[in-house]
Amino acid sequence: MISILESFDVQSFKDQAIWNPLCAGTILSLLAFFGNLEGGCAVVDCQAQLRIVLYLYHSLFVNGSSHNGQIPMLYLLYAAFKECKAIWQGKPPEKGELVHRFWVCFGLGLKESKEMSVQEQESASKAG
Repeated sequence: MISILESFDVQSFKDQAIWNPLCAGTILSLLAFFGNLEGGCAVVDCQAQLRIVLYLYHSLFVNGSSHNGQIPMLYLLYAAFKECKAIWQGKPPEKGELVHRFWVCFGLGLKESKEMSVQEQESASKAG
């Protein structure tokens, strides 16, 4: 397999060598492009960033702080994933159950997530 490399220094291969600047640049560009594309796809949502952003946007939407289309990129994401049961663990949460459902989606037990929800409601009522 490697014996073909011995003939790369022969004069007839100089203009057709695979590592001439054009071929080398093209190959490196393709490697960089597909490497970044593959690496980027592997990292997207590796720590549930999409779920966190959608829950925050949904909470703004449910509480009336944001309206349809006010933040175009978030609205497009929200509209695309509104029916996704993997994000919401069923249907999107309603007002009063956001914290509880958020922690359930991240694997916290029902009892613990309900306790955290009650603590948040109490702290919100004290602050408001």
